[in-house]
Amino acid sequence: MTTKNHKQLPEELKEWLVVDLTIPEGLRWKKSRGHRNEGDPAGCRTKRKNGEYYVVKFKQILYLSHRVIYFLTHGVDPRDKLIDHINEDKNNKEIRLATYQENLRYSKKRQNCRSKYKGVTYHKRDKLWCAKITIDKVTKTIGYFKSEVKAAEAYDQAARKHFKEFAFTNFIDSSEKPDSIDHAGKPR
Repeated sequence: MTTKNHKQLPEELKEWLVVDLTIPEGLRWKKSRGHRNEGDPAGCRTKRKNGEYYVVKFKQILYLSHRVIYFLTHGVDPRDKLIDHINEDKNNKEIRLATYQENLRYSKKRQNCRSKYKGVTYHKRDKLWCAKITIDKVTKTIGYFKSEVKAAEAYDQAARKHFKEFAFTNFIDSSEKPDSIDHAGKPR
């Protein structure tokens, strides 16, 4: 699947904007113009179909702030690549380039599941928990387990092996107790 074509980022942005990750917008104006003053935060938060993001308006065109931040910090227009928000942080703090597949790998579990863990389903007939993983559009069964937690641990192990830094796991590491984490893989 190809990614959506994003607007080309004009080189002129480098003259007008500076990255400041201490503010939610992530960008500040370098120059004053109209109602914008030098040093003011640039952009605002807006709702999109896949969540809330910051956008910045430049010459009557809206740009996603995280794409501008990547452009300004790396000197490269991400053009047809996706920008992945590490740890689902939509505040532009930690971002990286990702392919469509990598971006899918680093996603939370679906909400309509019986299990509270990603990659785990319950088989009523067998009364067992099944761990599955999808690699390159092919779903593979990891194994069947009596314990939901064991199935989640098996998924995590496979995800770390196959997805590396793009693995969105149920537990941060194997020493965590299930009671001490939420179901998105982050400490409570």
